Amino acid sequence: MKIFTSTNEYSAMPKDIREHLEEALQGERGLFDVLLGGDAYLLEQVEELDQIVVDFENGGTAVDTVAPMDNAELLGDFAVFFMATNDAGGNVYFTPRWMVDNCIILQSIIRATEGEHQRCRDVNGQ
Repeated sequence: MKIFTSTNEYSAMPKDIREHLEEALQGERGLFDVLLGGDAYLLEQVEELDQIVVDFENGGTAVDTVAPMDNAELLGDFAVFFMATNDAGGNVYFTPRWMVDNCIILQSIIRATEGEHQRCRDVNGQ
């Protein structure tokens, strides 16, 4: 697993991840802990999926829990998973696309998140 702690590490990130973070942070620079409420993680092995907290209250992770997250979507060669776990935000996790393609739980988390976002748009008339 690679851990990125600040925007100073943009040059070490894959393009899809860097662009996603730059857009999300709207050009702000600094420590991710301050800007996002946590660090940015690039998972490299399936065994690291237990780092992605899906159900904060019950301790469920991407190994054993399917639930909507604040953000879970595909980004080119990667997927992003984010759940706000504190007032400032939380850690953001990126997984390679091959991991999503081979893990039904990750696919289901993305679908659950998309479904919840659509439900919220429908309720709010958007």
